[in-house]
This record gives sequence, structure tokens and C-alpha cells, in this order.
Amino acid sequence: MMLGATFDPQFGPVIAFGLDGIWVEALKDIRVLLPPFDEADIHAAIGQLRAASVLRGARGGAKADLDVWPIASLSSERSAEILPTRSI
Repeated sequence: MMLGATFDPQFGPVIAFGLDGIWVEALKDIRVLLPPFDEADIHAAIGQLRAASVLRGARGGAKADLDVWPIASLSSERSAEILPTRSI
């Protein structure tokens, strides 16, 4: 999965996630979370991905470790809080 974080001057720390690689572009299947959000919000957003069944091991495929995803997402939110608000 892909996880991105940035600091938006209007909304504050923002994260986006979805499948990685070409799938982000091909499927346009991402979710963006604005603060405040918690682990329950992250799990709900994962469930809203069109690719959620793939992440859960559809048709006998490997299952993604979705329990670690909220931890990574919340860490990214905290990191986005300290990002500069403009490029240097």
C-alpha cells in the first residue's frame, strides 16, 4: 500500500493511502483523511477502498496486515504536523 502525508495550510496534516505502484494511477482508488481521525476512521476508510477485498485476501490471495495500517497512518499524520508549510 501507498501512504502519503502532507501539511495543508487550510486543513493541517492530511494523509492519503491506497494500493501502491501503478494501481494508484490505474484504479484511482485512494482515500484522503483530514484531521481529526483515529484508528476507527482509518479502518473505515480502508473498508471503503474498492480494493478492500484484495487487501483482505480475496480468492485465496495473501492478506495485507491491516492492523498495522492505523499505526503507520497516525505516525504519518504526526509527521505531517511538522512538515514545512512551503517548499524551500
